[in-house]
Amino acid sequence: GEFLAAALPGMMLPDGRRVHAVAAGAIASRKKTDGPAGQAPPARARQAPCPFAKTYMSPSTSPVASPFRCVLDLRASLGECPVWSVAEQVLYWVDINAPSLNRFDPATGRNTAMAMPESIGCFALRRAGGFVVALRSGFWLARRDGTLDRKVAAAPYDPAHHRFNDGRCDPQGRFLAGYMNEQRDAASAALVRLDPDFTQTRLLAGMTISNGLAFSPDGRTMYHTDTPTQVVHAYDYDAASGTPANPRVLARFGKEGERPDGAAIDRDGGYWTTLYRGGKVVLKQIDAPKTAW
Repeated sequence: GEFLAAALPGMMLPDGRRVHAVAAGAIASRKKTDGPAGQAPPARARQAPCPFAKTYMSPSTSPVASPFRCVLDLRASLGECPVWSVAEQVLYWVDINAPSLNRFDPATGRNTAMAMPESIGCFALRRAGGFVVALRSGFWLARRDGTLDRKVAAAPYDPAHHRFNDGRCDPQGRFLAGYMNEQRDAASAALVRLDPDFTQTRLLAGMTISNGLAFSPDGRTMYHTDTPTQVVHAYDYDAASGTPANPRVLARFGKEGERPDGAAIDRDGGYWTTLYRGGKVVLKQIDAPKTAW
């Protein structure tokens, strides 16, 4: 990939509003095949962080004129899943193909890459510290330095040609992760929910590339897309059960390069989506509910 560009929390966006965190990646299509891991963490993951944690410094200036500022010209292969840590004031993100979980400190411009033993689709921060990571072989708990602790759930697919992709926590702290069919020859992917007791529940199915997962500020609406369909859907989201229902079309794209990918919600409820192969970040304004009179 060419770069990972991010609008940092508090940065003014083109429409004059500020957001918590929005990131977009320009991605080159490169495939890498990983074999599934066993129940015990691979030897590489047991090592001290020093041998595999790589640190890079971001450039002081960006040559591209844009409302967005390039803060880390790392040339990632497949940069995804930006998560802002309020406690640490840093941005975590993944390079799916490296594969690595990354920690970027905008105050210093320093990025630290924590190597993973197989492709990592997405992750979430844990209240107890560390991470839950969605690797090709399944869900794992990882320590603060990125070393794997233990596998808590197997992948709900055949890892020979599927892997996890986009995902995030819901407002109640449940981890939702979608996966994709790398061969793109069947609608065999799905979106699953990992509960605190590590049980998995399939929420949506019949797709090729699960993507664009986001939640409205009040947590009552979930957004999701199957990238090849070029359609973003909104769902009513039941906070008690963690279940989406009543799908409706939020946005429909028609051009060849307009494939909705990763997404984020700003504090006003606007849905920002990156268009894979389109080189764009698009804002979809969400209208507030109105009375019928």
